[in-house]
Amino acid sequence: MLLEPGRNVAILVVAPVGRLEKVDDAVQPYRVIDPAGRNVEAVSDFFQAPPSP
Repeated sequence: MLLEPGRNVAILVVAPVGRLEKVDDAVQPYRVIDPAGRNVEAVSDFFQAPPSP
């Protein structure tokens, strides 16, 4: 994912809902769960482990 040049993501405001869970999966060690208990795939995919060289 590329960020816009000059965009300051440090000031980005994100609602504090849901949670980040550590799971026993080598490919996707973390997942984001919404307030209803469902996996938020687009965000969970961001937390995937990088591919091995």
